Amino acid sequence: MGMKGRLAEIKGAFREVIRGTMIGTRIPSEGEWSFFIGQWGSGGTWRVNGALTVVSGSFNMDRKGYAIFKDRKDSSQMDDKRNICLKVAYDGTHYHGFQRQPEFHGPTIQGTLETVWAKLVEEEVTLHTAGRTDTGVHAAGQVVNFRTGARIPVDKIPKAFNSLLPRDIRILAAQEAAEDFHARFSAKWKRYDYRIDNRPVADVFTRLYSLHEPVKLDWQRMRQGAQFLVGRHNFKAFSAAGGTSKTFERTLYLCQVAENQGDIRITCIGDGFLYNMVRIIAGTLVYVGKKRIQPEEIPDILTSLDRTRGGVTAPPQGLTLSYVHYGEELPEDIFPELF
Repeated sequence: MGMKGRLAEIKGAFREVIRGTMIGTRIPSEGEWSFFIGQWGSGGTWRVNGALTVVSGSFNMDRKGYAIFKDRKDSSQMDDKRNICLKVAYDGTHYHGFQRQPEFHGPTIQGTLETVWAKLVEEEVTLHTAGRTDTGVHAAGQVVNFRTGARIPVDKIPKAFNSLLPRDIRILAAQEAAEDFHARFSAKWKRYDYRIDNRPVADVFTRLYSLHEPVKLDWQRMRQGAQFLVGRHNFKAFSAAGGTSKTFERTLYLCQVAENQGDIRITCIGDGFLYNMVRIIAGTLVYVGKKRIQPEEIPDILTSLDRTRGGVTAPPQGLTLSYVHYGEELPEDIFPELF
C-alpha cells in the first residue's frame, strides 16, 4: 500500500477512535482532541497503542509506520470556532414547529436553517434556540446560536442566509456572541403575544395569525383575570402534559389584555414558560371573556395545580414569540408603553 493509501486509512482510523468505536481508547470530552499513537499491524490493520492529549488533529508518518499526531501545547487554541447568534422571524404556518424532526413529519424551522447553512458553507451545525415553538406558532424575534468554523463575515450572514431561505423565514440580524452564550440558558426573559380576532366575520388577512372568536368577549373581564397571573407562581395548572420541565414555578412580569376595534391582544412577559403555557392562559382568559370562568377564580385555578380547571389550549396560529432579552434591563425598560 502506498503512502497516500496509508494516510487515508490513518485518517479513517482516527475518526473511528474519536467516535469511541476502537477497543482500548476513550471518548474525548466535549471540545477535546486526543493524541493517538498507533502502529500498522498484520493484514493492514491499524492498532492504537495509547492516547494522550492534546493535539491539532494533523499528523506525520515516520519510516516505521507510526502515525504521530502533532502536539499543540495551548489547548485553549484547539477550538477557534465562533459562536454566532441570529435573530430570526418566521411564519410558522407551514412548519412542524421549530425543533428538528424526522423528515416524514414535515419541514421544521431548525431543520431548514441547518440545511441552508450546510449549503452555504458545507458545514453541519446544530442550532440552539431561545424557545422551541410548536407547529403553527410564529416568531418575530426568535434567537438561535450555533458554533461554526466558517470564516464568512458576520455582517454578511443575514444576506447569505436569506438568499436561500424560503420567504417565510428571515434572518433579521447576526452577531458574534461570547463563548459561553446560549440562546436558551442565557435568556433573562421573553415576550409572547397571543392575538384574537373578535369580529363577527374573520379578517381574511389575519386568519393565519390569530384565533377567530366570533362571540363577543368581555375583554375588560379578561384583563382583570390576567392580573391574578402576574408574579411568581406554580403554573402547573397552565401547563400541558408532555413538557420536559421538572419544576413549574415561573415569574410573569406582565400579563396584559388590550383591545383595538375587535383585535384583542394578550401579552405575556416572563422569565420562562412551560409547555403550552401561553396558549392555556389565552384559552382560560377566553373563558373569562365568555363568563364561563370568573376573574376571581384564577387564583384558585393556580393553587389547584389542576390542568382541567382552566380553559382549553388556544390554537397555535394566534401565538407569536415576539422578543427575547439577554441584558440586565427589566421589561418596563424595554417596553415602557406596556407598564
